[in-house]
Amino acid sequence: MQDLGDQRDPLRSGDDRAGTGAADNAPAETQAQMAYRIIEEMIVTLRLAPGSLVSEKSMSNLLGIGRTPIREALQRLAFEGTVRILPRAGVIVSAISPLCADAYNLLADEAATPAEARDLYLRGLEAGELALGPEDFEEYGGQFWGFLETRPYMRARHGLALALQERQAMGSAPS
Repeated sequence: MQDLGDQRDPLRSGDDRAGTGAADNAPAETQAQMAYRIIEEMIVTLRLAPGSLVSEKSMSNLLGIGRTPIREALQRLAFEGTVRILPRAGVIVSAISPLCADAYNLLADEAATPAEARDLYLRGLEAGELALGPEDFEEYGGQFWGFLETRPYMRARHGLALALQERQAMGSAPS
């Protein structure tokens, strides 16, 4: 893997999900899944800025993962609209929509304090509410986890609940 100086190792992101999965009996993450997770996190945390041009080769070198899993991850990100693939030119990182609840969720996961996490999850809730609109709230009713469109909003709600719980456990009353 390429020496990144004092930058955080992208393969050691978050809770070391790239491990064997033996601790929680979950199957090990494939290289394509790992590449997807790391690249998505790099985009959402703006380590890959909107408008950046990247290549499969540069991402492969940076992450120490083969080009085929990188290609699969970039294709999935393109399908989701996170990047745009330009044939024979590379991949351009799309702008992050202010209506993207998951962007706030990922930022909240990396927050330094429970208060910062709470604020980011609240912004994620607002973004999710705007993205879904009142019609979807009416249509989906109490079945929100059953629909892909509502999951970023529900992840923000869940994250907010956990952040408030952690903050309360630390002795601060939620505001």
